[in-house]
Amino acid sequence: RDELSARREYEQQIGECRNALENLQTKHVRLVWIRTALFILSAISLLVGYMGESNNLLWLIVGWSAAAAFRGAIIRHEHLRLNRLYLESDLKLFDHLIARLDRAWQDIPEQPALKGLQQLDYADDLDLAGDCSLLSLLSLCGTYAGRQTLQDWMTEPVSWRTVRDRQKAVQALVPARTLRLQIIRTIRATSTNAHQR
Repeated sequence: RDELSARREYEQQIGECRNALENLQTKHVRLVWIRTALFILSAISLLVGYMGESNNLLWLIVGWSAAAAFRGAIIRHEHLRLNRLYLESDLKLFDHLIARLDRAWQDIPEQPALKGLQQLDYADDLDLAGDCSLLSLLSLCGTYAGRQTLQDWMTEPVSWRTVRDRQKAVQALVPARTLRLQIIRTIRATSTNAHQR
């Protein structure tokens, strides 16, 4: 039942992301035309205002007003670009989550072994990392520190008390799917944005 509700939620989120991306593309095209028109208007008006002989003040007002509007359009365009990055990150996340539910290994990103895991003799035998591995199935980490922590937890022996504390923390998060998704989305979107700058 929980898997079915998760699948429905992920599929709904994918649909919403695709619709939002289509809307953003429409706004992007419209904004490109607006920016182009404002740039041309500003350039011509300022040129006539500074080089012409009559009505210079009117042309300068129009030119600088168009330049200010052009600057505003650039800022708005940047917001659209960032929104697109967040939506694309969300789309990849929900595709990944559905692939995990289906065990569609070809669609689950490979998680390479980090330093500590590479040194373990049994890591390859148990398929702990790499393609079609336990780590690939478990990991939704968006940062190096997160990946390292997960790999450490998979391989380092700990006390029974630590195990119980971790289990309690996991149990507390089980019903809070929305919170878990929001944390993952924020980290992934921020990581994606940082990589693309």
